[in-house]
Amino acid sequence: MLSPTNQEFLIDGPDGQLQLIHSVVNPAANSNAIAIICHPHPLYGGSMSNKVVHIVNKTINNAGINSIRFNFRGVEKSQGSFADGIGEVDDLLAVINWAKNNTSCNKLYLAGFSFGSFIAALVASGQNSVLPIEQLLLVAPPVSMYDFKAVNIQVPCLVVQGGQDTVVDPQQVKNWVESQPQAITLEWNEQAEHFFHGQLNFVRDAITKHWFS
Repeated sequence: MLSPTNQEFLIDGPDGQLQLIHSVVNPAANSNAIAIICHPHPLYGGSMSNKVVHIVNKTINNAGINSIRFNFRGVEKSQGSFADGIGEVDDLLAVINWAKNNTSCNKLYLAGFSFGSFIAALVASGQNSVLPIEQLLLVAPPVSMYDFKAVNIQVPCLVVQGGQDTVVDPQQVKNWVESQPQAITLEWNEQAEHFFHGQLNFVRDAITKHWFS
């Protein structure tokens, strides 16, 4: 197990400063790659301290890849206020731009949980990322709550979903995955609910299996 050095930064964002934590693995086995992880809904307690965000971050660091967790606008030390997903896309793009300019990375592993997975999927669907996206991870994507018609994923994508999710409709997630023109890998845990209580190791193992094995 690798132990990262965590550095907190306040960076310039589109609506004020954004708080992030840059986790640098020592030694950094894959310093040319970086992972950025997006947290769940800001208005419902979502932050980069969320336990699903934490397990995703830890799994990625254990694979030797540096990472960034950050708070969307209006969360903890990040300035501004919630902007219905539109501003949060701009927040993510600002963090990606910071990573490009302040690290040695030249490729991106992009991940998100719940609301954060919608933001990550939107950025992965556009052409605005200054770093090429190598892999995309969507944990419990809220396809029943947001307009995923704007999502057009063209990169390798892993979806992790629980069958007992009462926040996101699990069947709609499955239907969305099956409807996509590009193959998306679905890891399904019938016993898991939205926050993967007691099932975080399933999230860890799915990432390890498909990204790092």
